[in-house]
Amino acid sequence: MLATLFHHPMPLGSQQLLWLLLPLCASLAIIYKTIRTTNLSRLPLEILALFGYILLGLLGVGVGLWLVTRCLA
Repeated sequence: MLATLFHHPMPLGSQQLLWLLLPLCASLAIIYKTIRTTNLSRLPLEILALFGYILLGLLGVGVGLWLVTRCLA
């Protein structure tokens, strides 16, 4: 059953694809901070902070690219 998704993927719109950034950013933050942390008691706070930094960075890049396309068009 799961193998059929690789042969016939589910169609997703552009708005639905943007929601896939959240688990991607969360997994990156969890893996990076788990490897790099020195104090395990602060791990959840560091993960949330990095998750926010990644999302704000992607938002900034998106807004910047949107502005560039608006100015050039």
